[in-house]
Amino acid sequence: MTARYPARACPFCGIVTDVPHDTQEGCIEALQAEIARMRGILQYVKGPGLVGPADEDRSGVGLPQNPRL
Repeated sequence: MTARYPARACPFCGIVTDVPHDTQEGCIEALQAEIARMRGILQYVKGPGLVGPADEDRSGVGLPQNPRL
C-alpha cells in the first residue's frame, strides 16, 4: 500500500498538488491546466447585475467630482 499525502500548494507555482513539481515545465503545465479549468468554470458563471470598473466610468458613478468645473 502506498502512502497518501494530503494535497498542498506547490511552493513554486502555488497550484494544489500531491507533490511539488520537479521542474519549471511541470509548473507551467499545471498552470495551463488550471487556466483551462477556470475558463471552463467561468463559461457557466454569470453574475446578475455585476458592475465592473468600465461600467462605473461610463455612467459617472464612482468618479471623483471636481468642484471647480
